Amino acid sequence: MKNPSNVLGVLLLYAVSCGGERARDAEPDRIFVGVIPFGIGKANASCKANPYALSVSFEMDDEDDTRCSYESGDWGEGTWVLPDAIKPHVAFPCPRTSRPSTLLHFCRVAVEEHTFRPLTTDAQEQEHFYAVLLLGERCPAGSVQILKRIYNEDRENKNAFHGATGTQGPNESTTGIRGAQTTLNFCYFRATTSDAATMSEFPELGFRYGVFHDFDVAQPGWVLSKRWQLSDDSNNSSVDENYYAPSNAEEITEFMHIIENPARDGRSDTYFDMAQVR
Repeated sequence: MKNPSNVLGVLLLYAVSCGGERARDAEPDRIFVGVIPFGIGKANASCKANPYALSVSFEMDDEDDTRCSYESGDWGEGTWVLPDAIKPHVAFPCPRTSRPSTLLHFCRVAVEEHTFRPLTTDAQEQEHFYAVLLLGERCPAGSVQILKRIYNEDRENKNAFHGATGTQGPNESTTGIRGAQTTLNFCYFRATTSDAATMSEFPELGFRYGVFHDFDVAQPGWVLSKRWQLSDDSNNSSVDENYYAPSNAEEITEFMHIIENPARDGRSDTYFDMAQVR
């Protein structure tokens, strides 16, 4: 049964957060997360039709030498595919629609502390683990913050954040002397110890959306469809391309099934796995 309070909580929190600087000062504990808009193309991914969601995106300049960035839909299938679809894991040659950059779209929404919660109390049920992007100061209760750093093309880099100033949270898109890299912070929901701290379904946000979730695992019933994107990371980075933090081995090992680092031709790239949940 759907819980209408989820929608009300998001709407009320949005009304407070959009009231100018006075409201901003009065509500210091707002939680902002990024969910993945469901749709095809930039127009449907803009979130502009939703009164309490802002469109933000991170553009990562991919390796110029190989230029092999691609995603579900590039082989003629839908952008979002059925839950039992298989990832092609094709390295070369790239599809004809290969693009010079990876663009990650998000809808930035204000939520209450417990709007998003874990889905299971069983640590073995990793098919119920998922993540959203952190776009505020802290993650919701019941999740852990995990940072993923991606090293992008080092020559004439065109990394960019697209969104209003101050809406990117702790994430960074850098170029020049700071290095060509994208740093993303995720709120990762694993298992919890109490049934009362779980949710039985994802909250209604007023639009269709997805979260980060393992594409390759047997999909649970709450996955309506799924998709993936592959970022062709730098071939020439002198630092560890497989960088996650903090270094909790168990959490990182699990999380790498959602934000993957496959080796293609001996080089590390990044898969982003996603699931439509509403």
